Amino acid sequence: MDILQLPGKRRDAFVIVCLLAVIAATRWPLAPDHLFFFDSINFALALEEFNPALHQPQPPGYPMFVALTRLLHLGIPSPEAVFLIAGILGAAGAAYFLWRLAGTAAVVLFVFHPVLIFGGLTNQVRVFYAFAGCGAAWLAWRAWISGHARTLLPLGAFLGLAAGFRPTTALLLFPLLAAAMWRHRGAPRTAACALLLYIAGICCWLLPVVNVSGGMANYVALIRGYANEQFGSSLFYDAPPSEALRMAAAAIVWPGLGSLAWIWAVPLADRNRAYARLRPLAPILALWFIPALLFFSLVHVADPDQSLLMAPVYCVLGGLVIETVIEQRGWRRLRPLLLLALAAFSFYLFLRPPRGIARATGYGVIRYMQRRSSGVFDSLAALRSRGPVQILVYQPELTWRKIAYYERPLPVYVVEGSGHPVWLAQSADRAELPRADDGAYRLRQGQVAVVMGSSLAPERESMRDRWRFREQGPVLWRWLAAGDSFELAGVRFVTVP
Repeated sequence: MDILQLPGKRRDAFVIVCLLAVIAATRWPLAPDHLFFFDSINFALALEEFNPALHQPQPPGYPMFVALTRLLHLGIPSPEAVFLIAGILGAAGAAYFLWRLAGTAAVVLFVFHPVLIFGGLTNQVRVFYAFAGCGAAWLAWRAWISGHARTLLPLGAFLGLAAGFRPTTALLLFPLLAAAMWRHRGAPRTAACALLLYIAGICCWLLPVVNVSGGMANYVALIRGYANEQFGSSLFYDAPPSEALRMAAAAIVWPGLGSLAWIWAVPLADRNRAYARLRPLAPILALWFIPALLFFSLVHVADPDQSLLMAPVYCVLGGLVIETVIEQRGWRRLRPLLLLALAAFSFYLFLRPPRGIARATGYGVIRYMQRRSSGVFDSLAALRSRGPVQILVYQPELTWRKIAYYERPLPVYVVEGSGHPVWLAQSADRAELPRADDGAYRLRQGQVAVVMGSSLAPERESMRDRWRFREQGPVLWRWLAAGDSFELAGVRFVTVP
């Protein structure tokens, strides 16, 4: 495909409809029944009240994603469906931009990329890393090859607004705008207007977030505190070299996993054609990829889908290789079968990823958490049918935030171990559970359920054998009368009327 050719509106509409259909068909049947990550619950709470100071959602706030999901929520009551659809829309938008930039083969590799599928099923806001990257790259490419400086204007506006989905892209993708402005340095007024549109786009989402967070000082403190909490695997935050090295490896392995679907074709490619097509795109790809690689390998990447800003670049390279293979005489008739095989193998990499770091991108992670979630929530539902329940959580795989969200309005108390307070998960200020005179925490008489991590076998055995808790699936429970007591993780509890 000639990447300089601009398709008509009908063709664009047909491509977008096809992308939406394919992405929805491959995501919807695999979607978990419950929201997946801790962050996903934060976004669900933001549907009710947007306040990054309360981690609804977590800093820096992602206001454009919250706005999109709130808009969808007007007609779709289920938060799970809202976020799934948002991820489908983001993936389709990214794929459309990539199609305009690099053609069909690159899009096939991208749509079925294991990390894109993983993100679309688990933490859809991260899909918009790819949306921002692909959109900015395509608009930067248009500005790069165009003789008209006005092509800078949509690039500046898009980059500023799209950063509202993933604020770090405002910096990581800025080199694309800077390079395009340098390319059109003969039109300084237009370049200045593009820069102003970029700044205005950022202000459109940043100023409301700062306001709702309590002002700029509070917002900066939120960002600083969240960074200190999350960036523990970075050398810049005093991480051990082994953790930093693993993070750097993950930043390469996760987005590059899809390359296993096309790397076999490199020896078969027409090198002259591949080089001729890559050469004009190289500046755009380098300015897109290198800043992201430096950030994710040195500063922060904790989950596979956080690397989605880089994954499309691998797909562009793979698409160029595959297209030069297909254009050779003996392969042309096999084009549909080859593209289908690429899609099938890429999807297989999601279902059965290689061992090691790549395993975190696989469907097995989602399936495991789905089983754990269903087991816990089904067990708690059975207990609720017998009467009111108080829930204690201690290092659960599901996270306390998820249990507190789905079990509202039941009280959920977080136990962190001896020496730490026990606090109410639903409270904004981590309200501590009352204590008795002897220092034991007080619970009301009645049913008490305990949810703990599956790996905590000694603690589970102690609750069952010493304190006579019974098993309801993965949940431990006991009916406690006034005056009964027990210990969990070195913390003592006593029941009162």
